[in-house]
Amino acid sequence: MIRLNPHREPAWFDLLPGVRVKVAPVTSALMLAARKDAAVREAVLTSNDGEIEVAIGKALAQVAILEWEGVVDADDKPAPVTPENVGLLLDVWEVWIAWSAKVLSTFVVMSAEKNVSVPLPSGSWAGAGNTAEPAKASATTAPAA
Repeated sequence: MIRLNPHREPAWFDLLPGVRVKVAPVTSALMLAARKDAAVREAVLTSNDGEIEVAIGKALAQVAILEWEGVVDADDKPAPVTPENVGLLLDVWEVWIAWSAKVLSTFVVMSAEKNVSVPLPSGSWAGAGNTAEPAKASATTAPAA
């Protein structure tokens, strides 16, 4: 089951104590925009799964984060939300973990909810035959007296 919500609004996520981000609803259009990012394309061609995940996560953050609180620049002034600053924020390991767990996982769960239909016969099992054999009837006889 998936619950449709036509009134999707941006939501705030607490990433660390005192650091929170306002994120646009993660929609298919937003994910497609993130996948078009040059860093994502490069990672897909040349990197391992972990690096691809980081590239997609950063690209998504760069288009989804609308505002933030508790993020300052080198002069302790509020840092503007820019793609470069979003990338720097996600370079902080603890922030990346929180972003992955609280925001990216939300989209993954929603994607999984959408994929509950019957599998198509095009997977690796499509051409497989039945390997189970019916049980043979066993002859039971009364023991001799």
